[in-house]
Amino acid sequence: MECMDPQKMRDIQEERFLSIVHWAYKRSPFYRKRFDRAGVSLPDIRSLRDIIKLPFIYKDDLRTSQENAPPYGEHCILPDKIYRTYWSTGTTGNPTFMGVSRSEARYWDDVAARSLYASGLRRGDKFHHATQLASFAGGYNFLHAAQLIGANIIPAGAGNTERHIYLISKLKPTFIKILPAYASYMAEVGYKMGADMNASSISRIYLSAEPAPPDMRREIERKWGALTFDNYGLSDLGQPEAYECELHDGLHEIPDWVVTEIIDPDTKQPITEYGKEGVLIYTNLVRKAMPIIRFWTNNPSSWKSNEQCGCGRTTARIAPVYRRVDDMLKIKGVNFWPGAIWTILKEQPELSGMHKIAISDRGGKDYLKIVLELKDRMNIEKKDLIGALKSKFQGKLFIQVDEIELVPFGSIEKSLHKENNIEDMRVKSPS
Repeated sequence: MECMDPQKMRDIQEERFLSIVHWAYKRSPFYRKRFDRAGVSLPDIRSLRDIIKLPFIYKDDLRTSQENAPPYGEHCILPDKIYRTYWSTGTTGNPTFMGVSRSEARYWDDVAARSLYASGLRRGDKFHHATQLASFAGGYNFLHAAQLIGANIIPAGAGNTERHIYLISKLKPTFIKILPAYASYMAEVGYKMGADMNASSISRIYLSAEPAPPDMRREIERKWGALTFDNYGLSDLGQPEAYECELHDGLHEIPDWVVTEIIDPDTKQPITEYGKEGVLIYTNLVRKAMPIIRFWTNNPSSWKSNEQCGCGRTTARIAPVYRRVDDMLKIKGVNFWPGAIWTILKEQPELSGMHKIAISDRGGKDYLKIVLELKDRMNIEKKDLIGALKSKFQGKLFIQVDEIELVPFGSIEKSLHKENNIEDMRVKSPS
């Protein structure tokens, strides 16, 4: 699938696309209503090019569907065939449930195995799984995926950082799947315990569940002395949707698994030129128990290349996904991407990387406070460091920080899943 002739793959993709659209329209009231409302009938959809005629589906549509017909929703066609149930983390609202049939689960495991293999996991490797295993769609099934490759799985799960460090020191895994922020944090805890993660057995780090901006990745690689590998996926679709190979030259799409579109958020038209950013839209081509067609991700990316990669894979590549469209904050009239804070943190050896951002109203004006965690056993002059940090935020990110609070190591509670370190307490104007 990864090295197939592009035209042959296109034929497979189109056949699966037409099948899933006809299936959803005939069997799902959810999709039939939306297609009818958009003025689309089945005879209108004759090829993959006609995908632009179909309406977008948003996260709130899935939530409403499941509220109307709990637990799986009106878009679930085969509830009696559900073999695995996952649910999203609820980062942007109430969680949504995802059910997959037995055949779909097997295909999903295979797709996850491809991404792990592309990141360097091989038969006989020890695979340390350091992300949530309970509900998270990127958890349990990745253990199956690693076993398909022939790896020795270490299902450590999330939390208990000291235990992770102990297991790594004793079992000596070479490959770890972990959240980016947690990888940075674990290295600092290791330092506190007297364990240098840079000298550990880990040589490859599969970053999971949240964006990892370039500065953050470089910081993780410095702390661990290991290569990081990026990927992109959404639980509602069945992650991953794209993954990085050993050449680190963009994320390979998975055309037999999903149709990848990049759409201009203003015109809602497809973007085909390289380098122009738009919103990722996905249609899953395998999941028929709960079809997901033209899902609006709110994640920006761009087409990077359609040429065969040096690794041998013939699939197109997209640019890595570092943020959500709605992540941007406007503070004091300035656009601020919270992930950009790593451009400051990477230059400060006094800081652990853990941080919190709080925005509030004070006297009718935005008030920005950033809480930064110090490394353990650091003897610094806080006043000087705060002054230097404020100057860097102003000079590099063009944002004025009203207050910086430096707290001891371990003061900021570590999330067991996706980071949610922004608190916007400003009163929103009624729409």
